[in-house]
Amino acid sequence: MNTFVLKVIALIFMTIDHMGAIFGLPFFFRVIGRVSFPIFAFCVGIGLIHTKDIKKYILRMSLFSIITIAPFSMYFHFANYYSSTIVLISNHLSVMFTFLASAICVFIYEKTFLGTNEKYAYGGGFVKKLLGSVLIFLTLLLCEPGMLLSGFLINTGLVESLDSIISTDYGFLGALLPFLIYLAKTKNKQMAIILLTTCLIYFPINTNSGSLSINPVDILLIAAANVSLFFIYFYNNKRGTGPKYLFYIYYPLHLLVFSLIYIFI
Repeated sequence: MNTFVLKVIALIFMTIDHMGAIFGLPFFFRVIGRVSFPIFAFCVGIGLIHTKDIKKYILRMSLFSIITIAPFSMYFHFANYYSSTIVLISNHLSVMFTFLASAICVFIYEKTFLGTNEKYAYGGGFVKKLLGSVLIFLTLLLCEPGMLLSGFLINTGLVESLDSIISTDYGFLGALLPFLIYLAKTKNKQMAIILLTTCLIYFPINTNSGSLSINPVDILLIAAANVSLFFIYFYNNKRGTGPKYLFYIYYPLHLLVFSLIYIFI
């Protein structure tokens, strides 16, 4: 399977997931939908490996992230609160912002960690690498500040207040995953292990307390998410042919359509 085919597969699972969320369909729709994110994260990681211009990649991701704000805010509010109130700007941002954070982490890494013979690199140095590590951490922190700092803020009441300011879909682990895939480069076994480990970590986490709480639903979600490894296993290291901006356009468009249907039914 090439990258384009994987994206189409992920789009299908994502659509099923979002239909289940906004229209209150059986929970099975949400379970099936768990397959989509790891595939998307994998494809973003591959894209970050092969992009010829990380700055243009970030600019493109930024533009489409902004475009998704209103459609995603409407969808998120309807799907989570089943309210008729139309919300165009939410503090919880779409997965586009999550992947934007991944791209920014790659940019920082290439500026501060890579040797002089590699792209975008200005040489080594402990201070530069330390600065890069801090900047990468802060970038991931913006995706889910309450969750990432919960170990230091338990019972202080700041966890919820931080996430009420800003957070992104799938949070800091969602942003970390494509970055880790980028670091693994073309070593498919490493990427599979990264995906599996991240999925195993993410779904059982209670985002209010930062504690691990395994239950039957979590196990079901973990199993569904790791079905994505079946599709990724057959990745053939090829890009494939298809509309370059299919996902960028389809993502906000289907959220808008679902939201409008919700409003008028």
